[in-house]
Amino acid sequence: MVDNDSWRWDQLLFAEGGARIVVSVAPDVELEWELYLETHLKDHWQRLGQVGDAHTPLRLTVSAGAAEQVLIELDVATMQDSWVNAIERRLEA
Repeated sequence: MVDNDSWRWDQLLFAEGGARIVVSVAPDVELEWELYLETHLKDHWQRLGQVGDAHTPLRLTVSAGAAEQVLIELDVATMQDSWVNAIERRLEA
């Protein structure tokens, strides 16, 4: 995994740079997937968070580090509203 102490999280998540790929895997293959990443990518991957299940509201939670520090936690409806209405809000401001 990425050395959590050597990065600024805003740079890691949003800066321009090398390719980044986000994947989501089913819980029953999570350990197998992480072992694969460890084997093939060594320290060049990072677990970002967890996708909710059908019984919870759709949320994006991005956490990092050994302590699973929460960096982003928003419900999808709020993010969608911010994106869909962004231009209109700026014109009204």
